[in-house]
Amino acid sequence: MVVHGMMQVNGSTDVSAAIPGIAGLGHILLSAGMVFLFLALRTRLFGTDSKHDAETSVALAG
Repeated sequence: MVVHGMMQVNGSTDVSAAIPGIAGLGHILLSAGMVFLFLALRTRLFGTDSKHDAETSVALAG
């Protein structure tokens, strides 16, 4: 993405098709990573999957 951006700013017209393709894949991976991050945050903040028993509550209370 950095190489593609630098070439675009410099006004280079003879750009291989691989450069924008790799930049596009980078953007797709970043987007997928952000989706997974927010899904993990949602389940960690609002999820009720973890069950706490009496021993866990005492251990967490200190």
